[in-house]
Amino acid sequence: MLGYSLTQTINHGFSSTVKANPTLLSSYLEYQFLNKHIASLRFQAFDIFDQNKGITRTAVGNQIIDTRTNRLGRYFMLSFTLRLQKFTGSRPQGGRNGGGKGFGGFGGGRRGGRG
Repeated sequence: MLGYSLTQTINHGFSSTVKANPTLLSSYLEYQFLNKHIASLRFQAFDIFDQNKGITRTAVGNQIIDTRTNRLGRYFMLSFTLRLQKFTGSRPQGGRNGGGKGFGGFGGGRRGGRG
């Protein structure tokens, strides 16, 4: 499986020395395997062009504030996912607590001396 995200931001008013119109491209490649695709291996790349510089401009009244923020630039991540689930395909017999066997459901058994 292959996926991507592309974002182009256009800003006006910054000096020519600042790359203030970043193109952000992130992509991933995923391989699913094992029975019923319960496992997957994914390689992701974020900000492939390394243009996310974290520059903002705020103009209020007669003030103009340019702010630079340290941001995580281009990075890569490899992840492994395993879905652990067990569905039997049928509902338990006997109602709410599985037929009255055991000590009860989430709340536990009845406490106290009287039954």
